[in-house]
Amino acid sequence: MARRHPQIFDAIADGRVHLTGVVLLAPHVTDENIDEVLAAAAHRTKAEIEVLVARLAPKADRPTSLTRIEPGGAPRIALVECGSAGIFAAANGLAERLCEFGR
Repeated sequence: MARRHPQIFDAIADGRVHLTGVVLLAPHVTDENIDEVLAAAAHRTKAEIEVLVARLAPKADRPTSLTRIEPGGAPRIALVECGSAGIFAAANGLAERLCEFGR
């Protein structure tokens, strides 16, 4: 980035911008906004530059509400005694079919 925008070297050399700030700003700097961004970032802390980055590249808001999705297909477990065949535990009516098979 600094090769494309040599004014960054000057800003670092005279203490206007620190290296961490340059790293944070790099993904958001263009040929058109470099001077404006360096001026806004001059003598700012990391936290202040993070706020500047948030203004340069705002992220979409998160949803304000969540919609519950009903499980619908949750298996129902049943214990079925099949006489001499024993007791079976199975989901969704399978126990009854196992009893028929055991007879």
